[in-house]
Amino acid sequence: MKDKLVIFSAFVMLSLLGFAALAHADEGMWTFNNFPSATVAKKYGFGPSQQWLDHVRLASLRIAGGCSASFISPHGLVMTNYHCVVDCVKALSTAQENFVQTGFITHNAADERKCPDFELDQLTKISDVTSEVQDALAGKTGEASVLALRAEAAKLEQSCGSDPQIRCDLVSLYHGGIYDLYHYKKYTDVRLVFAPQYEIGFFGGDPDPVLIST
Repeated sequence: MKDKLVIFSAFVMLSLLGFAALAHADEGMWTFNNFPSATVAKKYGFGPSQQWLDHVRLASLRIAGGCSASFISPHGLVMTNYHCVVDCVKALSTAQENFVQTGFITHNAADERKCPDFELDQLTKISDVTSEVQDALAGKTGEASVLALRAEAAKLEQSCGSDPQIRCDLVSLYHGGIYDLYHYKKYTDVRLVFAPQYEIGFFGGDPDPVLIST
């Protein structure tokens, strides 16, 4: 997979709404490294293997700022919601080419436009660091505990090294019952491939109904 990623946006097919109407929520919220495959297999007849879970995890992306995205091709094509890239569309627009109003599309890599200050993070590894954090917090309360947690978080996150394409974040789960270190691969060469006119997103009165972009 190339380090250069591209951003793509399109419509969700209306037929997907039909599937959404049939879907229902089931109990549980699970991380990739703690998924109850056996329980799911017993109830639904499908037990995701670790290889399957790893594939899904590596296909998922986090956009710095709070949005999510997904790889949709082995060549780095990415899909996400329109509102997640509208700042990029605005930044690439000029008085002569207002892509927010006209939309943007390219048919070859040479015409892709690089989004300024845009970062995608791919979760490549999860490490359980609960014991390290608990040891650092042992016997501490109040402000001393807060300072110790900050220091340990900085230590663990810096343990990933100085590679600018790698970042690590300490994640607290279950109100501090578990601490994981998430290892991310960073992509900063992210380019716009397609985005429709922004006004289309207001169809039906919803500012971001079924638009997806990458």
